[in-house]
Amino acid sequence: MQQDKELDRVAHANYLTESLRSLPASMRVLDASRPWLIYWSLHSLLTLGISLDSASKSRALNTLLKCQNSTGGFGGGPGQISHILTTYASIMSFVIAGGPGSGNGWEDIDRKGIYNFLIRMKQKDGSFIVHEGGEVDVRGCYCALTVATLLDILTPELLENVDTFVSSCQTYEGGFAACSQNGSQFGEAHGGYTSCALSALTMVDSTRSTKLQTRFDLDALIRWSVHMQGLESELGGFRGRTNKLVDGCYSWWLGGSFNLLEYWQQGVDSTVDDDDDSWIDEETCLYDREALQGYILNAAQTPKGGLRDKPGKNADTYHTAYNLSGLSASQHYIKYEPDRAQEIAIDFKENTDDSIPELENARRLDIRKYAYASAMAWMPNKAAKSVRGGGSNITNPTHPVFNLTMSKSSAALKYFYRQ
Repeated sequence: MQQDKELDRVAHANYLTESLRSLPASMRVLDASRPWLIYWSLHSLLTLGISLDSASKSRALNTLLKCQNSTGGFGGGPGQISHILTTYASIMSFVIAGGPGSGNGWEDIDRKGIYNFLIRMKQKDGSFIVHEGGEVDVRGCYCALTVATLLDILTPELLENVDTFVSSCQTYEGGFAACSQNGSQFGEAHGGYTSCALSALTMVDSTRSTKLQTRFDLDALIRWSVHMQGLESELGGFRGRTNKLVDGCYSWWLGGSFNLLEYWQQGVDSTVDDDDDSWIDEETCLYDREALQGYILNAAQTPKGGLRDKPGKNADTYHTAYNLSGLSASQHYIKYEPDRAQEIAIDFKENTDDSIPELENARRLDIRKYAYASAMAWMPNKAAKSVRGGGSNITNPTHPVFNLTMSKSSAALKYFYRQ
C-alpha cells in the first residue's frame, strides 16, 4: 500500500499568499467574486494554522471596504451591486482578518445597512433573492442567516418561514436542491445546496428554546449523504450529485455536514445518551473519515501548492478552501452540547443596540440569546480526533455551521453580541 502524502503546509501557504497578491489573467472571470477570493485564501491559511502578516490583513480589509455599498451589503467588487453571497464572503473575511478597535475592520461594518439590505431581499415564502431583481436560491438563506447570526442582527422578520421554504427544497432523493420542490420538481439534489440548507435549518432551530422543531425527511437525507461518498476505487472522496465523479470541494459540502446531521439525530433517537460518543467510532460513524482524509492528502494536493477537484485538474483557491475545511471536519469531532448551550443562555448579558432602532424588538431578545448560546455550544472533542498520517497533518477545527475556525467564530460572536 502506497504511503500517504503529508499535508504540504509550506507549499499551500506559498500558493495562498501569492493568490492574495496577484492572480493570472485567466481569473478575470471572477472579477465579481473578489470577496470570495479573499475569503477562500484567508480561511485556508487559518485552517492550516498560518497567520497572515498585518500588511496583508490591512490590504484585504481595505479591498473589502471598497465593496461595501451605502445602500447596505457588499458587492463582488468596487461599484458593483450588493449580493447576499458576496456579503457573506465579505463578513467571513472581516471576521478572519479584522478585529475590535478603530481601524481593525469590525467597527467599519455597516450592520444597519446590511440588515436593511437583507430585509429587502427577504420574500414572503421565507426565501431570499440574492440581489435586487435576482433569483431565489437556497444559498441565499444560508448566507443571510450566517451574516445575521454572526453580526447580531437576527430578527423574527428575517427568520419568518425560512425553515418552511428550505424544507421544501428537499428532493425525492433526500438531498436538497437550489429551489422549492412544491411546484415543478426539476431541482436536483446537490451537495453544496444540501450543506447550505442543513446549516440554515440548524440556525433557524437554534433560535428556539425548544429545539428540533423543523420537520424534513432526516432519514432520506442521511441515506443520500452516505451514498455520496465514493468507493475505495474512488479513494473515498465525495461526489456532489448522484452518478457524478468525486470532487474535493464536497469534502466540506458533504463531509462537513455529518456533525449537523448528528445535531438533528439527537432529537430523533431518544435512546442515544448525550454523552455517548459512539457516532465517532469507526464501526458506527456515518461516513469513512479516514478514507476522506486519504482522498484529500493523496488525490487533492498538487505538487506546487494548492488543492484541486481531482487528479488532472489545476489547483484553485475555492477547492483549496473546501478541501481543507473537509480535512478539518474529518479530523475533529465537533459536537453540539445542549447543556453547554443552556449554561451560556443563562449567563447571557442582555443589552440594547441604540445605533440600530430596527433591532429593538421585544421578540428579538430570546432569538439573539438562543442564537448566541447555540453557536457557542459546538465543542471539539479532543479525545475523538482522528488524524491520518500523524500530527504533521493536523488542521485547526472548523465551526460546522459557519465554516470559520472555532477561535475566530467565537471571538466575533463575543464582540458583536457584547458578551
